[in-house]
Amino acid sequence: MDTSTYSLSETVTFTQLQRDGYFSIDLFDTPKSKRKNRQYHHQALIDAYYAVIDGGIPVRTACRLYGIPRETLRDRLDGKRSIDCENIGRGTLFTKEEENKLADEVSRMAKCGYFYSCKEITDIATDYCVLMEKRTSDQHLTLKWYRGFFNRWPELQMLYTKRPRKRNILAAAAENKDRFFKEFGDLLDKHDFTFKPNFVFNLHVSVIKTKESQSIGVIGCGSASGIAIPPYFIFQEQETHDNAVNSMNNIPTVVSENGYTSFVFVDYMKNHFIKFLPERTNESVLLILDGFKSHLCVELIGFTKDNNILTLFIPANCDTSLSPIEQCCSAQLQECYDELCLRKIHSNEQICFCDVACEAYNEAFSQEILGEAFVKSGLCSIENNSAV
Repeated sequence: MDTSTYSLSETVTFTQLQRDGYFSIDLFDTPKSKRKNRQYHHQALIDAYYAVIDGGIPVRTACRLYGIPRETLRDRLDGKRSIDCENIGRGTLFTKEEENKLADEVSRMAKCGYFYSCKEITDIATDYCVLMEKRTSDQHLTLKWYRGFFNRWPELQMLYTKRPRKRNILAAAAENKDRFFKEFGDLLDKHDFTFKPNFVFNLHVSVIKTKESQSIGVIGCGSASGIAIPPYFIFQEQETHDNAVNSMNNIPTVVSENGYTSFVFVDYMKNHFIKFLPERTNESVLLILDGFKSHLCVELIGFTKDNNILTLFIPANCDTSLSPIEQCCSAQLQECYDELCLRKIHSNEQICFCDVACEAYNEAFSQEILGEAFVKSGLCSIENNSAV
């Protein structure tokens, strides 16, 4: 007579009754491919968790009643793992709420036509980790995290799967442009921006090339009323920075080896942009900008919400006409800088970058040029210089 008993452990016990009346017991390991990693339901874990938290039941008792491994329940009680996490093994880097914010922002940008590559998304997530002090800048996220991220958010994965092909890009761009103007019109009506052009801003990062063939970034921003926010300079080398600002005071600058990153954008928004906004009482301002990956910064979601700053992204694959500063001011900035440098050379004057760049910025971002740029883009009317 043979009987077999299957236990919940990783072994199978076979019991056989021999002729002499004794039992022989053999233990066999279950193959790894057939082992069950989890032998409890997630709802049982939730019930055990709240039985300890709300009911005051000892951990050992809760584990025995609900069939939960003690360490599994301990990790949830100690906060090492979220009670909502159903994954087996190592926990996710972000909490569910944090990752939800990231997925929402990536989805929002995809609907504007910005489908970031694997490297760009891992760069965005890595910067998010560094800003939250979960990792250092040299601990870059890997392809494994990227795959897990999309597996955890199937709706986002489906959105990227249906991204337009090359032959459909122009049609998709036209559709995104129509959606942009519809959203822009809705914001005008909802927040009464129509006759408040000083509350509608456009931001763009320009580049000034110096006579030493160095490229220095300039964050330029101005309102539809023609009021420009002072420039913010981005240097990639400390030596270049020191030589450029030796005679300047109170000029906002930053040194970033990687150029314009999300860290630079966060610093600009929190320490520069917010200072020059018009006086208001719980009124919102609108910031129009492109979908460069540095602008997708989850860290700024709370900041913009607290300060009533609305963001509207220019659709991808559209011409520069929707960006007033890119269309009119960026080219003017380089021309003004070159012209001022020539004047100083002819008059044998010393050229200090920040002196010349600030003067060129004031000319390129004058009230007349900014106002004309917003009119050309279709974001401002000619009759009353108001947003339309």
